[in-house]
Amino acid sequence: MNTDVPLNPEVLKMAGSIIEKVVSIPNEPDQTKYERDTLIWALIDITGEPNADLFGEAIAEIKKLKEIREGATHWAGNAVHFQQQAGELQERLAGSQRLVESQRDVIRKLRSEEWQSRLLLSELVSTEACQLDHHGYCQSHGWMRTEPTCPHGRAEALLRKGHRHPA
Repeated sequence: MNTDVPLNPEVLKMAGSIIEKVVSIPNEPDQTKYERDTLIWALIDITGEPNADLFGEAIAEIKKLKEIREGATHWAGNAVHFQQQAGELQERLAGSQRLVESQRDVIRKLRSEEWQSRLLLSELVSTEACQLDHHGYCQSHGWMRTEPTCPHGRAEALLRKGHRHPA
C-alpha cells in the first residue's frame, strides 16, 4: 500500500465532498458498513489505491459528524417539544385571562348589588335605637327573641361597617 501518494487541494476537496455525501446517507441498519464500503471505493478512486491514513481520518470525521448530527436532531426535537408546550401554555394563559376578566365583571356586579342593598336597607331600618328589656327583647321594634338579635340593630351594625360605594 502506497501511503506517499501526494494529494493536491483538488483531490482533498473531492474527498471532503465524498465524506459529506456519505454522512448524509439516511440511517439504516447497515449504514456503517455501507458508509465504509462507499468511502473505501471513493478514496481508492481518488488516490488510485487504498490510503489507510486518509481512510482513518475520514472515518474519524464521519464519527464526529454523526455525533453533531445526532446532537442537532436531539436539540431540534427538544425545540419542537418546547414550542408545543409554549403554545399550550399561551392557550391556557389566554383562557385564564378571559376567566379573570369575566370574574372582574361578576365582582363589579356584586359590589353594585351590595351597594344598592345597603341603600335600600338604610331606608328600611328604623332610626330609633333598640331598647332592650330585662330579658334582652327589643321593646322599640317589637323583637321578642335574644338570638338572633333585633333585625334593626343588626342592620344598623352592618351599615356602620363603613363600606363605601365602589368607584
